[in-house]
Amino acid sequence: MDLNLLSQQDDPVVIVGFFDLMGWMKWSRGRPPGDLLELSAALMQRAGGAIADAGGLTIKAIGDAGLFIFPPDDPDTALAAVRAMKADCDKWLGTAGYPEVLRVSIHVGPVACAPVGAPGRELLDIYGEAVNYAAIMKARPIAVSAALAESLSTERRVGLRRFDAFEFALD
Repeated sequence: MDLNLLSQQDDPVVIVGFFDLMGWMKWSRGRPPGDLLELSAALMQRAGGAIADAGGLTIKAIGDAGLFIFPPDDPDTALAAVRAMKADCDKWLGTAGYPEVLRVSIHVGPVACAPVGAPGRELLDIYGEAVNYAAIMKARPIAVSAALAESLSTERRVGLRRFDAFEFALD
C-alpha cells in the first residue's frame, strides 16, 4: 500500500488495525528505558515485517503498540495475516521472556491520510472514525469489528464469537 496514493483520495476505505502488548505497564515498571525501547523496536520490526509481507502497511509505532492498514478488497487475507503475525509475535515474546501476548483489533472504514507533524518533520498519518473505533475495541486476543466480519468468507468466520453488538473475538 502506498500512503502517498491514499493521501490523494477522498476518504479511502481501508482495513485499519492496532496491535499492542498486553501487560506492558506492569512488565515495564522498574525496567531501564533501554529495555523497553529494545523490546518495542524488535516488536515493530517483527510485526511490521509480517504486515508488509502480506500487503499491508504499518503507519506508526506508539510505544508498545502499532497502527497498520490493509487494502479493503481482500479481508480474508488481512485477517489471515493478522492471525499469523499474532501467532509469530506471541511465540517470539515467549522466547524473549515477555509474560503476556499481543492483542490485535481490526476494523474497516474510510480514513483521511495526510502528512502531520512539526514543520520539516511531517509523516504520513491516518485519521477518522474507523481509526478511533479500531483503537477502542475491547475483545481479546483478536477483535474483529462486525463491519469487517460481514465481509469475510464463511471459512474465515470460523472461530469468531460475538463479543458485543459491534465486535467479534477470535482466539
